[in-house]
Amino acid sequence: MFKSAISIAFAAVGLVGCDRAEVVDDGAGRYTHVDVHYRSFDSLAPVSYSKSDLVSWASVKFSTDDAATIGRLNSVIPSQCRQVRAPVESSLDYYLLVEFFDGDRLKKEFGASGLHFVKEDGVSERVCELLPGDRRQLAEVLASVSAAN
Repeated sequence: MFKSAISIAFAAVGLVGCDRAEVVDDGAGRYTHVDVHYRSFDSLAPVSYSKSDLVSWASVKFSTDDAATIGRLNSVIPSQCRQVRAPVESSLDYYLLVEFFDGDRLKKEFGASGLHFVKEDGVSERVCELLPGDRRQLAEVLASVSAAN
């Protein structure tokens, strides 16, 4: 009886860890293509870029349907959110916009400024702090992926 109680406890702990879809989802089979709009996190501009500005004026733009590249881009999106009260999503100065599609349907979007990113949970959007390590990892992957496209 004691062994079965321990087994059930370990199984419950394992299931709690598996309940995090954003960690399990690598995007490879879920998205048909990805559109990326990016300007270097180190770049300076005299004006702030909205999402639509970035789509029009990004220095790096590409689209890919390669499953491995889609999975790699999806894997570097921060999964943890240290929510901040300001700024609001509409006032961010965008440096990165990654749009994940299934056919013509936009399934997921990731947008980031130099200091913040927008996290969508299907119900609402939250503005989260973009940590320096996450920003560096995003920049490294974007550099290697954009060079290949």
